[in-house]
Amino acid sequence: MSQTKLLPTFIIVGAMKCATSSLHFYLNQHPEISMSMPKELNFFISNSDNLEDGEVAEKNFERGVDWYQSHFDARCKARGESSPAYMDPQHHGVASRMAKVVPDALLLVLTRDPFDRAVSEFHHRVATGKESRPMEVALLDSKSTYVQLSRYHSCLEPFFAVFPRGAVIRFLQEDLDSRTHEVLTSIVSRLGVDHSYQFKNLDKRINTAAGRGLLNRLLFAGEGTKARKLLARVIPTKWKYALDARSRQSTRTASPEIAITAPSTLREQFLRLIEDDARALSADIESGRLIEGLPVGHTF
Repeated sequence: MSQTKLLPTFIIVGAMKCATSSLHFYLNQHPEISMSMPKELNFFISNSDNLEDGEVAEKNFERGVDWYQSHFDARCKARGESSPAYMDPQHHGVASRMAKVVPDALLLVLTRDPFDRAVSEFHHRVATGKESRPMEVALLDSKSTYVQLSRYHSCLEPFFAVFPRGAVIRFLQEDLDSRTHEVLTSIVSRLGVDHSYQFKNLDKRINTAAGRGLLNRLLFAGEGTKARKLLARVIPTKWKYALDARSRQSTRTASPEIAITAPSTLREQFLRLIEDDARALSADIESGRLIEGLPVGHTF
């Protein structure tokens, strides 16, 4: 079997805090789709990247293509992975590396209201002890990841430069929440697999911050250990996903995040910081550089 048949046919490149985990686990239900395990392979991030904050613990490009393709089931017609860090502009060279290894891959992007995305990231960083500033200070820092990762045009520009027109397809997180079946049908139709498949548990969200206990460590983080090798032999991959997803499920009406009240003027101040980028993203859509997966009435 040729090497290309083991590589992904699509990649969920981001964005951070936009429900990529939920999309990853939904797609893995499909019998003709192989999603990587673990979810975030970070293969196209290299040790040569100059990271200012060093948030990504694993930078796996130096492991080589053989390591990368070992995470996909070649028997499946469509194969994918989800690494939101690929859209981080700090990771110089991701797009060019990706274009050389998987030039024909579809790139799927999830975005949400940029301010809501930033608030969600802020909450995550506070919870993990990586942020101590007041929200109104942190979110208005133009050099912060809150701002930079919400500048979707700038994050996607490197991919537009090296992938053919039509390769980058965007969906909104709110559509994944409210029009879940439509989003999944649109994606699987583009992937060339059976689009009549009925996905299950679409009322659930998968929270990346939850379920990091013993079960998750045994299923995903124990590579090379006796426990990991035993589980690899006796538990089918689809079952591992089902078990891990169950441990991290929440209903859409019960948000896994603690509600944070933002000052009334903060949204407007934040959006002014990225208004040039929002205009550029609208131009990307109008020009066809960025393809809308579903018809939408706004452009964030």
